[in-house]
Amino acid sequence: MYEKVECRFRMSEGTVNFSSVKQRTSIFVLFAISIVFFFFGTSENYFSLNQNISKPNRQTFIGDNCKGNSPNAIPCFRDNKESLGTLVLLGDSHAEHFSQTLADATHNSKFKYYGVGFCAPSLEPYPRIREGCLEFSVRAKRFIDETKPDILLISVFITSSQMGESVAKYISKLDQSAKQIVVLNNTPVFPDSETFFVDRPIIYGKKEFKKSFHVSQMDKVMRNISLEFTADIRKYGIKTIDLWSVYCNYNLCTRKMNDNWLFFDTHHLSQKGAELLGPLFFRLIQNVDS
Repeated sequence: MYEKVECRFRMSEGTVNFSSVKQRTSIFVLFAISIVFFFFGTSENYFSLNQNISKPNRQTFIGDNCKGNSPNAIPCFRDNKESLGTLVLLGDSHAEHFSQTLADATHNSKFKYYGVGFCAPSLEPYPRIREGCLEFSVRAKRFIDETKPDILLISVFITSSQMGESVAKYISKLDQSAKQIVVLNNTPVFPDSETFFVDRPIIYGKKEFKKSFHVSQMDKVMRNISLEFTADIRKYGIKTIDLWSVYCNYNLCTRKMNDNWLFFDTHHLSQKGAELLGPLFFRLIQNVDS
C-alpha cells in the first residue's frame, strides 16, 4: 500500500492537490444532481408523494373567536334576531368537531348558539387532566349559570372511568342552569394506528385504509368506558344520545360513505361525518318545550 498507493499519489510541496479538487467538485456535482432528481421526482409523482389519501376537513366553530377551543371560555356566538331560544355547546375537541353543523342547525331553527370548549369539564382533577382545565370549568359553569340556556349540549371524549365520574359530577351541578341537558357519548374508536391519513407516505409507504370494520374489531375498552359514562350520567336523570348507532350497525362500523371519509383520525369526525348529525340536532331543537 505504501509503495503502490501512498507514494504514487503523494504530492510534493508547492504542487496543486488535484485529487482534493476533484473530491470537492464531485461532492458538489453529486449534491446538485440529488436536488434536481428529488424535485423532478416529486413533481412527476415518482415517489408516490401524492398517492396517499388526503386528510379531510374538520370543523372548528367553538371557543375563542370561533377559531378553535380555548382555555379562556370566551364563547363563540351566533345570534338570531327572531330568537326562539338559546343553545350552549360545551366540551372538548369532540364538541368542536361537529360545532359548525350544530351552529347551522340552531340558526335554521332560530336559536342563539354559544360554543364554549377547551377540555372535559370538571371541578376536581382526573387522570391526565389538561393544564388549565379546572379554571376553564369554573368559568364555563359561571357562563352557563348566567345564560340559562334552553338546551345545554355536552360532548367530551371520555378516556377513563375516573375521568367519566368527574365529568358526570360536573354536569349534574348544571341541572338547575339549563332547561334541558343532553350529553353525547363517545364516537366509535377505530383500530388504526397513528399512520391513518399519514402526511409522509414516502416514509410509511402507500397504504389502503379500510372503509369499515366489524364491530368486534373496534376498540372495546373505549366503548365500555363510554357506556360506563353514559350510565353515570343517567343516574342524575340527564338525557344521553349514543353516537355509535349513527356510524355503526349490528355488524359494521363505517367511516367512508359516498367516497367521503367520515372521520379524519381514529375517533374525530370530519366535515362530512359531522354533517350526518344535522338531522339529530334539528330534532333535538324542535323537541324543546316552547
